[in-house]
Amino acid sequence: MESCSYSSKAQSKKVACLCGAGISVSAGIPDFRSPGTGLYSQLEKYDLPTPESIFSLDYFREKPKAFCTLAKEMFPGRHRPTAAHAFLRLLQDKGLLFRCYTQNIDTLERLAGLEAGQIVEAHGSFADAHCVELACRVQFKLQDYRDLIDADAANFRIPRCGCELPIPPPEAPPTEDRLREARDEFETAKAHKAEVGIVFDWNKMIAAGLAEKTAQNKLQELEEQVERYLEELPAWKSGPKSKVCGGLIKPDIVFFGEAVQLGDFQDLADTDLLIILGTSLQVMPFAGLIGRVPVLCPRLLVNRELVGHMDQPEPPLFFGNAGLRTGREDNYRDVFLKEDCDDGVRHICRALGWQESLEELVDSFQNLDADSAWKTLVSSQPLGENLGCFLLE
Repeated sequence: MESCSYSSKAQSKKVACLCGAGISVSAGIPDFRSPGTGLYSQLEKYDLPTPESIFSLDYFREKPKAFCTLAKEMFPGRHRPTAAHAFLRLLQDKGLLFRCYTQNIDTLERLAGLEAGQIVEAHGSFADAHCVELACRVQFKLQDYRDLIDADAANFRIPRCGCELPIPPPEAPPTEDRLREARDEFETAKAHKAEVGIVFDWNKMIAAGLAEKTAQNKLQELEEQVERYLEELPAWKSGPKSKVCGGLIKPDIVFFGEAVQLGDFQDLADTDLLIILGTSLQVMPFAGLIGRVPVLCPRLLVNRELVGHMDQPEPPLFFGNAGLRTGREDNYRDVFLKEDCDDGVRHICRALGWQESLEELVDSFQNLDADSAWKTLVSSQPLGENLGCFLLE
């Protein structure tokens, strides 16, 4: 196949991979959208308004137990890396892997031995945990978090942050100079309106009236700020200066309503081979990465079905000319390998003479026990100096 020939001639030295849920399906982790088998079709027991609600920050704040229960089932350590993960590891070991962008939250790339600097976990992962409140965002140890959500039903508690947060004083009021300036602006605008009224020019009168009203509203707003400050200051002085955060804690999985982490994807401009593995290319901005590589960069899609094609019936707007051109007369760089990810990477490795090395890695992954897998993840958590303490509901 064309892509294997290209790589085997050592023309590719910076290979980037875009990975989706398809690379983890054979590990026993369902993808999200497959009808009947995907994660979204297995969430009836949580009584959600929509399947996506399980990963909604707003819904999590309202009813956190649903996600905490799911997290208990999804926590790393129960699954092993697949042949597709072994292929990523081979690319790294051979000095070819430039970057692995993954949508997966299962941390199997880490367990497969990919270096942290090689992985961009676009949708976050279970590899770290923090308080969700922006005023806090304190870090929590993975082991402590898991111990809480792994408790049996009788002892289950929603993990919340018990950190002390300072209560700031009331917002400082505007200065006397700023108030004086606002009063002068209002008086000037009022005087100008009176002058314009003598001329009796409707356009000028309307403009002057609007200017006066704007200045009046601004002055009123500043005066109200002073009043609020004077009302709130005594209570702040006599009251406590800190409070318990009480924010919810969750693994660093990107929920709907949170920013996707793509790192410095501008690096893709240096890529000389893009391999797309097991993703539906339906979620932005991740899917848009296929258009970030150079226009002459070969792109190989390994997937059960053709996705991201510029001629698909309802192409997402973000593809445009960057969409895959497989099967078109004007295709000059795109290859589609219609196979499961594991079968596809074995196909590639046979063509490259890497099959024995691939299978050795796969065997080593299967020999990992759950405790070893979990300890590998825990040991990779970069702990900061200030760690949070739990407040249990």
